[in-house]
This record gives sequence, structure tokens and C-alpha cells, in this order.
Amino acid sequence: MRAGRGLRTGVVLPLCFLLGGCLAWVDKLGETVGPDYVPPENTDLPADYAGPAPEPLPEQARSEEGLVEDEETAGRENRGRTIGVSRDWWRAFGDPLMTDLIDRALADNPVVRQADSRVIEARAFVRAARAGEEPTLDLDADAGVEGRRTYADPESAESRTLGGVAGLSAVFDWTLDLFGAVERETQAAEADLRRLEAERGDIALATAADVARRYTDVRASQIRLSLADQAIELQQESLGLVEGRVDSGLASQLDLTRARAELAAFQADRAPVRGELRANLAALAVLTGAPPGDLPPAVEREGALPMLGVGPDYGVPLDMVRRRPDIAAAEQAIVAATAEIGVAEAALYPAFRLPGEIGIDLSDIATGELVTSIVGSLFLAIDAPLADGGLREAELEAARARAQEAVHAYRETLLAALEEVETALETLAAARQQVISLEEATVASRQAFQQAQDRYREGLASYLDVLDAQRVLVDRRLALTEARAEMTRQAITLYQATGLGVPRRPDEARDGEEAANRI
Repeated sequence: MRAGRGLRTGVVLPLCFLLGGCLAWVDKLGETVGPDYVPPENTDLPADYAGPAPEPLPEQARSEEGLVEDEETAGRENRGRTIGVSRDWWRAFGDPLMTDLIDRALADNPVVRQADSRVIEARAFVRAARAGEEPTLDLDADAGVEGRRTYADPESAESRTLGGVAGLSAVFDWTLDLFGAVERETQAAEADLRRLEAERGDIALATAADVARRYTDVRASQIRLSLADQAIELQQESLGLVEGRVDSGLASQLDLTRARAELAAFQADRAPVRGELRANLAALAVLTGAPPGDLPPAVEREGALPMLGVGPDYGVPLDMVRRRPDIAAAEQAIVAATAEIGVAEAALYPAFRLPGEIGIDLSDIATGELVTSIVGSLFLAIDAPLADGGLREAELEAARARAQEAVHAYRETLLAALEEVETALETLAAARQQVISLEEATVASRQAFQQAQDRYREGLASYLDVLDAQRVLVDRRLALTEARAEMTRQAITLYQATGLGVPRRPDEARDGEEAANRI
């Protein structure tokens, strides 16, 4: 009696669990479970940036005597022009060679190419996820030869037959997406695709900025090398002046020793600058996807620094949110994580499948007694979770936590972007002011050096005064070159920080045309 009661209990309890499960999910039947994505509001974004708006540089001051050629022309060609938002923002610097190098990098840089491949892979995953909504049909065929030997009794002759067999079957399977699991998986895959496309844009934007900055470094190194050569020539002239005065008995041998020591010092300063130039050229070539040394010849020749006359029209923080690809990528990570919650929740409910098969078997083909068999089947398979120790609930909780993590990561990316823009604005404003001050200081230093030379010729000043004035002039010219280069770098950084002009994928134009044709 007790055994019978135990048997009934063992049967009834699972049935009760199953019935309770049915009551729990029957009202969800036909729905897409899980939360829908809600975009971040960003209501606390400031209306404007706190940093100063970049102001145009005034016309470079000139002394009556004028500056050397590189000081007069460096950065002057592009001044005074208002620069707006450009899809290819680097064209705003007015340097066709830099534009060509960036175009090369966007086409051949290995990091950009890797990002392109990841986008292609994600597109395949999207197609695979969408395929989960459709039924599958597989065909199976086989053929063979069948032999048979039979004996009526031990004394009779054996009977041999040889025939053929063949079979053809179609296997059908369809997963019914009654709770939206496949739909959520597709949403997650599509969001991941958009995230990788945005990350590709961020990589392309960073690559373009890196090329522009490295090109600026090359030009700055070339100008510093030219300034080093000019300093050596200037010191050689001073050495000639001192030698003449020593020969005339108007200067001491100490002045001659000092002049030769200063010349040797200038020559020693030139070597590191040349090494820096070669390193910058090699790095620039690698950024464009080429080995070191494989650059257009025009890059090897000295040229002016790429410069903007005014800062870019960078907009307001809300514009930055719409433009920056890393912010877009962080948002798509939220979309994907939100969809994954629906996938995890759908796992709590039964899965319905319709497997089926229809087949034709042919036997005794060669004997003339063909036998044909047709077999068909169609089932409804239900996989209903009853007890898993809380595994599925834990996975759902983990999916919700990952979605919250994605929201916090988005917030972190947004705040970091605001910080980058504010820093770029402040640094660019400081660099512009430094350039203005150093231009004035360089003009005054040039005048002071000429005055010291004149006074030394007339015997009214010592040679130490000439050396001090010359060293100050050299240092001011080098500082001015670096300040101009830093101003260009910060303008590039501001473009990158505000997300202006994100380079398009090579196939983006084609995708747009295909979408337009579909519409």
C-alpha cells in the first residue's frame, strides 16, 4: 500500500510542477519577453562647454628688420579663415599632403582593417541570428548494393540474389519563437553590429588624428632641424667676426674660445633633432600601413606646419553625444545587454519545436521486385524547464546586472568625453596665447641679438652679451616652433574629442545607396 502511494506521489508531483509552470507562462505566450530598450536621457548635460571658445590669431607681428623666412611664413598661409564642420575635417588645415597621408591610413592601416573585418563578422552573426526565426530543411540521400545467400537444406544448392537499395529523406525542424527569444537574440546581434561599426568609426577617427599629429611632429622636427642649421650658420658668422677682432687686437683669445665652444654646442644640438625626425618619419609611414621609409618624397622635404586660423565649430555637449562614435558604441552596448535580458528570461519558459521527416526507401532494385516504402512524421516537441537549481534565474539576474553595468559604462564614456573636450579647449586657448606671446618675444630677441652684435663690433659690449642674446634667440625660435606645433596638435585633439567628421567606412556609401534602392 505504501509502495503504491509512493508511486502516485512520484508521478503527481512532477505533474503539479508542470501545471504550475504552465500557469506561469501561458499569459506570456506570443509576447516578446524582457524589457525594451529606453535611450539615456542625458538631461544633466550642460548647455555649453565651460572652456573658452578658440579665438583667431592676430596677424603675426613683424619687426622693421623682419624675421627669417621660416618665421615669417610658418603657419601664415591658413590664417584668418573660418573653418566649419567638415566630413573630412583634416582638409580644414589646407595641407593636401596631410590629407593624402590620412586617406592612405584609412585605407591601409592594419588596425582600421581589423575593425573592418570585425564589422563584416558581426554582419554574418546578424544573418545567423535572423536565420533562427526560419525553419530548416535538410536533405539526406543514400544508395547501396545488397547481396543475399539462402539455403533450403544442407543438400540443396544455395540461392544467391543481388539487389540495390536507395533512400531519400527530408528532415524538417522549426523552433517556434513564442516568447521572443530569437527576436531578442537578433536585436542583440544587430546592436553588437552597430557597436562595432561605431568602434570602427572611433578607430578611424583616432587613426586620422594620429596621422595628423605625427605629420605635425615631422614638420616641427624639420623646422627645428632647419633652425639648428641656421643657428650653426649664425654662430659661424659670429666666429668670423670674433676672429677678425682677435686678429686686429680688439678682442681676447677668450672670446675666440667661447665662440668655438658655442659653435660646437650648436652642432651637438643638431644630431638629436635629426634622430627625432627620422623616428617621426618611420612612425608616420607605419600609421599609413607602409614600412618605414615608404613615404611620398614630398614628406621628406621641409614644409610648413599645418595650422588652423580659427577653431572648429564644435557645437554644444549634446552635439558631441550625437557625433562621438565611442559614445554611440557605449549606447549600443546597452541595447545589446537589454536584449540579452529578454533572451535569459525566455529561457525560463518552455521551448516549442516542430521536428518532422518524410522519406522514401527503395529496395530490391535489381531483382525486379521493387519495394517502395514512404515514411513521414511530424511532432510537437516541448522542452519545459521544471527544476534546475536556480540556474536560469541566476542567468537572468546576471543579464540584468550586465545591462546596468553597460549603463554605467555609457555614463563613464560620456563624462570622459566631456573632460576631453574641456581639456582640449583650455589647452588650445593656452597654446594660442603662448604662440602670440612667443611671436612677440622672438621679434624682440631678434632685435636684441642684432643690437648686441652691433655693440660688440663697436666695442661697447662684451662677447658674452652676444652669446647670451644669440642663445636666447635660438631658444625663442625653437619654443615658438614647438608652441605652433602644439597649437595644431590641440586643434586636432579638439576635432577628435568633439567627434567632428568621423571617417566613413569604405562600404558606407554603397550601403547607403542599397538602402535607398530598397526604399
